Amino acid sequence: MKNGDLLQTLAKGESLGVTLTHYVDFANPRVQRSLDVRNMAFDGEVFLESHLFDPHGDRKAFQQMLARTSRWIRSRVAFTRTPWWVSAVLPRGTSPARNAVPNPVTSSPTGLDYVRVHFAREMVGHLSQREMEFFDRIRALYGPVPSWEETLDETGPKA
Repeated sequence: MKNGDLLQTLAKGESLGVTLTHYVDFANPRVQRSLDVRNMAFDGEVFLESHLFDPHGDRKAFQQMLARTSRWIRSRVAFTRTPWWVSAVLPRGTSPARNAVPNPVTSSPTGLDYVRVHFAREMVGHLSQREMEFFDRIRALYGPVPSWEETLDETGPKA
């Protein structure tokens, strides 16, 4: 990434179509040009997991998503026909949900927040601007977690 951050992403799906920024001649592999992805499309169920690290190797974010039928055009993404979810663990104060919580919960000693959003129809947004919009039967869960691998119990606090 331009700021030196490293993004590692794992994507699993039933099928993937990719359009590159220019033609690749596999018969002439010596010709080298800068190559990038123009857009991608997943059909069927899609699982994505990404880890973001700063230039020193310290983790900045951990995100996961389960959806169906997605379209990515550069940094814009749209997931459709989905009753699925997206989640993230982020350092306190960097979560997009931070402004949506009227009474902030007590922070964890690690300073990490967990956010999970379930949606029934569609999620669209701009990844580079860290903006997402969800549609139909949205449920969100937000709060502190003790580590990058932890989540919150969706059934609520135990009595």
